[in-house]
Parts: sequence; C-alpha cells; structure tokens
Amino acid sequence: MGILDWFTRPSQHRFAWEVLRVTRRTSGVVSARYDKQSFSIAVRRAGETQEFRIFLSNIHAETAGATGAERRSRIERLVRMISAERDDGTWDTVRPNLRPVLRQVTFGNTGIAGAVPPISRPAMPFLQECVVVDHPDSMAYVTR
Repeated sequence: MGILDWFTRPSQHRFAWEVLRVTRRTSGVVSARYDKQSFSIAVRRAGETQEFRIFLSNIHAETAGATGAERRSRIERLVRMISAERDDGTWDTVRPNLRPVLRQVTFGNTGIAGAVPPISRPAMPFLQECVVVDHPDSMAYVTR
C-alpha cells in the first residue's frame, strides 16, 4: 500500500458510515445501524419486525483500490440488492429459479440470535449444499 492509498482508502469505520448513509436513504428502509463488532449494518424494512444484516468485509476488500465514485456505485448496488423486498410467492412460482450452491460446512451456523439457518445437506468433506432462489441481481437462501 502506497502513501496515497493510506489517505484515499477509507478505514473500515469510515467505510461502514458511508454504507450506513446510503442504506438510510434507501427506499423502504425504516432503520439502519452500524454494528462495529461484526462489521455489519443491521437493517429493518417497513412492515417488518426482524432485522437483516449487510456484512461489509467482502465489499470493503473488493473496493479497496476503487475510486470514490466506483466505491459509491458498488455500495449503492449492494444495498439495493440486499434491501429489495421480494415476494417469492409459492413453490410453484419459484421452482424454475431454485439453484444449489456449495458453502463451507459452517455456513449459516452462526449469526443473529433467532435467525433460521438455510436448508442444507452434506455434499463433500467440509462442504454443504444449500438451496437459493436465483434472482437477476441477487439470490435468497431458502429456509425451513
């Protein structure tokens, strides 16, 4: 990392506050707060009582070398994808969009207290197969 990167790349804390500002301005979001311990944004949508999380580690690393405008565009896209309210309907309507995905065996075992882990089954050593509903710009894990 060069000296200019030190001044232009936001720290995790500054990056989280940038994501928080974008999240709070997103349509349908009624509350959003930064959780420093898990480096995530806890979000609640209108009409919902349960929060969901936007975990920031990956996007922070992916945008490390990006310009301010590129970083902001990526943040806005991520927040839109994650915050979009989806009515997936019935099994008959989502069946064509169901896809298997491989994840590490510990995926979904920890997280928010009371959260329902995605349905899964063992696939290979250290891997499990989960099911997602595939959307054009995101995917949603299927839970029981």
